[in-house]
Amino acid sequence: MNHRLAEAVIETFQTVDMESHSDHLATFSYSAWVGIYDWLDASGLALYFLERLQSLGAEDVIPPRVLGRLKQNYADNRKKTDRLFQEFIQINNEFRKENISYVNIKGFTLIPDACTDLALRYQLDLDFFVAFEDSPLCDRVLERLGYFLTGSGESVKEFKTAGENVPSIKSLYKEKGQQCVEIHFDRAGGNAKVAQKNDLSRPSAQVFEGIAVPTLSDCDRFLLQARHLFKHLKSEWTRASWMLEFAHFINFHRKNETLWREVEAQMAVDVEIKLAVGTATLASKRSFSIAELPQVLSLAVLSLPSQVSIWVELYSRKIIYARFPGTKLYLLLRCALAADETESSIHQFRRLLPLHRPARVTIANKPVNIFARLNLVNDELEYFFVRLRFHLEQSFNYLMEAIRWKRRIASVQDLQL
Repeated sequence: MNHRLAEAVIETFQTVDMESHSDHLATFSYSAWVGIYDWLDASGLALYFLERLQSLGAEDVIPPRVLGRLKQNYADNRKKTDRLFQEFIQINNEFRKENISYVNIKGFTLIPDACTDLALRYQLDLDFFVAFEDSPLCDRVLERLGYFLTGSGESVKEFKTAGENVPSIKSLYKEKGQQCVEIHFDRAGGNAKVAQKNDLSRPSAQVFEGIAVPTLSDCDRFLLQARHLFKHLKSEWTRASWMLEFAHFINFHRKNETLWREVEAQMAVDVEIKLAVGTATLASKRSFSIAELPQVLSLAVLSLPSQVSIWVELYSRKIIYARFPGTKLYLLLRCALAADETESSIHQFRRLLPLHRPARVTIANKPVNIFARLNLVNDELEYFFVRLRFHLEQSFNYLMEAIRWKRRIASVQDLQL
């Protein structure tokens, strides 16, 4: 991948200097653009980049075939998004009919604060936060709509309809037969502190095409974005578009004093939220333009532990240029956050070279013929070897980078002494 070109793409989101962007982008050949297609798509920036070029009046500075591809991707994603939106409305209607206590989260609720156009986002699923006591009823509603349970954790369930299991990169933006829904809940149920933190106690509403649906308040939507981004910074893969959307949200609400007072109040009673907000803000600001940082966010950044700030300085840009499925540099952030160094080392080793097989990527919810079964096995084997190669390559890179990290931390500690 041509990293200079990827950097030039990111730079278009940082300033509005059309002339400098045009001169820079025009120097790259068609083959260089082809080389970053996978990164543009996986990062979630492809369609945002098209919209940015159009707003700058700079569409003609990239090769016509590249521009044509981006426009076709947008057209395909518009159709896919329209289909997903209809599913979004249908599920909301069914939840309301059953009097389920819930709110919509992520996805479409990011409009217009974090994203101005639904079709610019590469959205894979629909997310809902449901009251724990309504979880069984929610399951039955989804089953009635053709969904079946494909995975579950402590606070989330994943449901899918029948259809394609492993989407091809060539059809990334095209409408798919399979739909996916994630239901988030909290096993603490009626715990007042959890309810306050997780937002069914402060619902709001958004109107889509004349239809009002329950959503989080502005404050809770912002905090959810921060927690979501922070969670991914502590994992293998962080999509660059999540940082861009976080920056957009801040820019959209920069004069909303009521919102920032509410955010300040939440951070005052929850140090984890403060840490998530500070880290997400610093990482996003380093890569994307934030015109005016509200004081409460500036203070959250300044309050970050020194090692966390150093990690963001050294690695946040490297992470957004990584190709899917990411890197293991997040382990250094986990190390910076860990209070128990022994526990940290144990978990690091397990994450460097996991001894268990990767999660399944195919689902056979009904009998299939022998050829279909062979295709499923082939998909699983391909995914297994992709993950094996990732673990081997990134573990080596991590071990090399860990040496640099320790030296940097040691030099900072020497200066503090």
